[in-house]
Amino acid sequence: PSDYDLEMLRRTAAIADEGQATVKEYAESGRTEREVCLGAYDRMISLGSEFLHECPIDTRINIGSFSDVISNIRPYLFTNNRLEHGQMFWVDMSAQYNGYHIDCCRTISVGEPTDEQRELFEVCKAMYDAMVAELEPGVEGQRLWDVGWEIADEAGYGDHVNFIYFGHSTGIETTERPFAQADETGSVREGSLFNLEPGVFHPEIGSASIENTLYVTDDGVEQLNQFSNDLHVV
Repeated sequence: PSDYDLEMLRRTAAIADEGQATVKEYAESGRTEREVCLGAYDRMISLGSEFLHECPIDTRINIGSFSDVISNIRPYLFTNNRLEHGQMFWVDMSAQYNGYHIDCCRTISVGEPTDEQRELFEVCKAMYDAMVAELEPGVEGQRLWDVGWEIADEAGYGDHVNFIYFGHSTGIETTERPFAQADETGSVREGSLFNLEPGVFHPEIGSASIENTLYVTDDGVEQLNQFSNDLHVV
């Protein structure tokens, strides 16, 4: 990416951060997923976020107020289900601005999390932090997967991770190879953008995911999103 590309990406990341902050503001017991997500849409639109017809990349929000499947991808973005006290769930958001796009996830707990919920989140965060530490030019996607999965498995959550992948390269499309996936032999390129997004999903406890768009260079990794990676309690 050029300096201009990076400037646009940072602006787009700031819009996504505002979207996540708005989700946190709206997410309270009794509100529907739809109300929460439309509130975030309204905020991002006011900042210039784009919706392009017939475009695979768009501004969108997925909210998982339950964990029926081991995945952070569902066939619908949000429902009229009302948030309930005691839920812990992920919010997967993409923002598009001036043709550039940013992808990010955060985790919200409605009320103070239980010990089990906090443990699940901390496992997800440990996966993310370890994968960031491993992310550098030349690392294979399979290695990134292995680093995250080993942490989840050691904690007893090996069967409850997001089995689609733990991340993906981001370029012209929002999801490109190489993936952080068990069988991925492709490697991360210097100067590329890469999204890490480990997820842990347990139907009896809740779900957690952390995702950010990262700029990978020989000098290190820059997280473009600035909204806190911590568990957000509302």
